[in-house]
Amino acid sequence: MRSGLGNLMMKEIKEMLRDPKILLGMVLMPLLFFPIMGSAIGISQTAVEESLKSASIAVLDFDGGLAAQSLIHFLRFNSNMTLFGINASSVGEAPRKPSGNQCHAVAGHT
Repeated sequence: MRSGLGNLMMKEIKEMLRDPKILLGMVLMPLLFFPIMGSAIGISQTAVEESLKSASIAVLDFDGGLAAQSLIHFLRFNSNMTLFGINASSVGEAPRKPSGNQCHAVAGHT
């Protein structure tokens, strides 16, 4: 003998199979939308990766703290950016727009 949940599941499955509109919405629509959504996510991820290749980053390190040094170390060894130091005592002295694929590590008090 079936349990109450088993009876309910069988009733719902029979009802779905009787009405083709429900079957269309529950089976065919996901089969169409999942590949479309997957390709859209893939395209947007590729666009983000391409934009990050040309990103410029500036690190302004006035106190020589551990967080800035860790970030500079990470960028130096784990990215495809060129890292070079610039000594500046303020943001105004540092270059405004780095060109190309460069990362500026601005150290004020080294």
